[in-house]
Amino acid sequence: DTTQTTRSLVLGTFYSVIIRSMEDCDLDKAIQFQLVSFMLDYYDDIFTPPSDMKTHVSDRLKALQRPQVVYSPKPERTVRFCQQTSVTDFENQRVFSSHTALENLLEDIISDKNMKMKEKQKRLEQFQRTYPASTSIASQIPSLKLMSCHRKLN
Repeated sequence: DTTQTTRSLVLGTFYSVIIRSMEDCDLDKAIQFQLVSFMLDYYDDIFTPPSDMKTHVSDRLKALQRPQVVYSPKPERTVRFCQQTSVTDFENQRVFSSHTALENLLEDIISDKNMKMKEKQKRLEQFQRTYPASTSIASQIPSLKLMSCHRKLN
């Protein structure tokens, strides 16, 4: 029927399906028709949630979307990016690194071409006084002094 409005088509076709009881009790068709008609007229008010509920849900969703930092009370769950070394390995590495750095310092003093011979000897003696515990490096100093003296003579 072309003269029928959308409203009357929906009411005439779906009123009995929209309001339907699980127990199959027969409601008065006039009451079903009035309820569906009311729902069509006020669907915006019926299906729109209250504004305070909207804000509560929105705030809750924002809180859930924020990154959560959870601290674990158990140390077994901690993330480690490197393996822990033993005390002896650490000490060996410390001694080796220090020894290498001192050797490099001594070599820099000796091989510096811009430094005068007197200044080199002064720094070598200062090195010997500052690092007396480095016996292997300190034992090289007299031979290095001799080498530098030979270079001076040549």
